[in-house]
Amino acid sequence: MEEGQTGGKEKSAVVLRQEKLSLRRKMGQSQRERQSSQIARAVQACPVWQNARCILLYASYKTEVSTDSLLMAALDANKSVYYPRVEGQEMEFYRIASREELSPGYKGILEPVQSGEKYVLVPDTLLIAPGAVFDRQGHRIGYGGGYYDRYLGRFAKPQRPYCMGLCFACQITPKIVPKAHDILMDSVIFA
Repeated sequence: MEEGQTGGKEKSAVVLRQEKLSLRRKMGQSQRERQSSQIARAVQACPVWQNARCILLYASYKTEVSTDSLLMAALDANKSVYYPRVEGQEMEFYRIASREELSPGYKGILEPVQSGEKYVLVPDTLLIAPGAVFDRQGHRIGYGGGYYDRYLGRFAKPQRPYCMGLCFACQITPKIVPKAHDILMDSVIFA
């Protein structure tokens, strides 16, 4: 039986999320670091990264794919880097110039300290999203808050930033049945 299916029935998003996050937590620290490095190298090899002027990045939390090296690479390449901050039920991205401009915010996740320059839609933007579960077609199950889907849902598809999901191989499932509000990733990078 394929992952993501039980006796012909699709697993619920809640069950898939629990299973995949459990597998991710069981990974050793050295394995997470090694695979995070592989993922970061793969991201930087993508033409969309190389051509992006703006990077909308997340601060890795607990056992997520580490984005620290991507932050440094983006700043070294003089790209504009923005991180999300939760504001009520919405999320906004604010520009930072160093990791020191982040402090614990929503659920202890690092967020921009001050309301600096807020991201406004510009061409050649790459949004890098975390998630609990992905499939190879770009469907994503997040952590249940809907922040990324609501944020990306503000933009018409042709104007939306290029969306790249990052995860470990243990978080990939064959098929996710999307909900109407789910925003499809343009690509998923995993190792």
